[in-house]
Amino acid sequence: MPEAYILLNCDTGEEGDVIKELRAISGVFDVKVVFGIYDIIATLSADADEDIKKSVAKIRMIGGSREDIRQSYNV
Repeated sequence: MPEAYILLNCDTGEEGDVIKELRAISGVFDVKVVFGIYDIIATLSADADEDIKKSVAKIRMIGGSREDIRQSYNV
């Protein structure tokens, strides 16, 4: 089962809204606020890589998040 760890930044004060939207996306099973270079780490899990890609596409559409997304697959 593939997993992806998504590291993203968001606009100041938008963390709560971004987290709420992340948790509503199918495949996102954990969301953490972190301090440092990134603001949020989301962990995704799915049955296939294609499902991970669909979830990432939805994450990229979240308002308040920046396009600074990194992925690491664990197959």
